[in-house]
Amino acid sequence: MKGIFMKRKLFALTVMLIIACIASSDVFALITMGPPVSELNKGQYAAGIDYSYAKSNFRLVKGTSPGGGPSFTLEDVKTNFIYGKVGYGLTENIDIYIGAGGGSARGDDAANSTSIDFDGDNGFSYGIGAKVTLHEADDIKYGATFLLYNAETDGRMVAGGVRWSTDMDVTELQASVGAIKQINERCSIYGGPFIHQFDGDLNATDNTSRQISYDIRESDWFGGYVGSQINICENVFYNLEYQHTPSDNALAMSLLFKF
Repeated sequence: MKGIFMKRKLFALTVMLIIACIASSDVFALITMGPPVSELNKGQYAAGIDYSYAKSNFRLVKGTSPGGGPSFTLEDVKTNFIYGKVGYGLTENIDIYIGAGGGSARGDDAANSTSIDFDGDNGFSYGIGAKVTLHEADDIKYGATFLLYNAETDGRMVAGGVRWSTDMDVTELQASVGAIKQINERCSIYGGPFIHQFDGDLNATDNTSRQISYDIRESDWFGGYVGSQINICENVFYNLEYQHTPSDNALAMSLLFKF
């Protein structure tokens, strides 16, 4: 009985550490995609800010830890994410973007009947993106967009009274194809299917050289989104959209200034 109790305690400690690491990073986030077509003229610049709130599930797999490293799902991770970007019209049909952002996470998980709550701190990530118009007919445009972003975080965490040195490296790809339709002079609607690919590694070591290592994966990688774009005034646009996969829901918005 004592051995079973210690194993469960070590596993709970592992889960607490993983949650602490995730809570200190912004990397678990669906971010605003906007219309899946180019929006800039050739040679035109833009600056924007995106915000998203998401609720997601993530899988922890291929683990090694003092608790044995069993795979499990971290459920109901709630993230707030802010992402600043600048864009450039490479051609009449291709826009490119670079950006950086930060966010916070909060959630709870029940693993082996161990309920754990956590609060997240701020983190940092950076990325690139592109939008392409593939076809245009009357008041409808068809195209594609993709975002590729990366985050590397390290620090010292305390979980279960034990201090750990941690580091995490995550890369995410978010891409979509779809269309945008002009409703009137100021309003358009857009949407389409999208994919969200996630590849992350979590590693930690305590002062007795015990180690924890996990691969982090998305629970579901395919979904769809729908949104509306409003032309607030000349060269200023506001987007509001909803993204969904079987394990993720996100409400996202953005402001884009063209100049």
